[in-house]
Amino acid sequence: MNLTPATAYTNDTLTCTVNLTDSTNGSFHLDYVVYKNGASLATDNYMFYSNGTSLAIATVTPSQTTKNDIFTCAVRGYDGARYGAYVNSSNLTILSLPPTQGTPILNSTNGTSAYSKISNLTAYNQSTQDLDSDKV
Repeated sequence: MNLTPATAYTNDTLTCTVNLTDSTNGSFHLDYVVYKNGASLATDNYMFYSNGTSLAIATVTPSQTTKNDIFTCAVRGYDGARYGAYVNSSNLTILSLPPTQGTPILNSTNGTSAYSKISNLTAYNQSTQDLDSDKV
């Protein structure tokens, strides 16, 4: 069971992937649950997959995430005779995107000559943005 990307930000799509194995080497189905902050976000099942199959079972879109959300995927298989125990992925915490800064305009009171002494240099912000709406 794997939940990717390993480091996730608010603009990432999360994917739960499972490698299906069964000691009888037969086909089976699986049930999964995606948890967001401990509450069930999505559940479903897949039918009749072969042993050794790697399968992306669920995705979480950026619109479903907020910084500091914690996601976990859980899956269990059923081989027609018995259900396996649920196996959980590691917790994945959504991180805040860093703010972006455009190129500032620099203004000097003493001109632009390389030989002039600059006594007052001012930087004017042109654009600062934070996609997570954090205070910048």
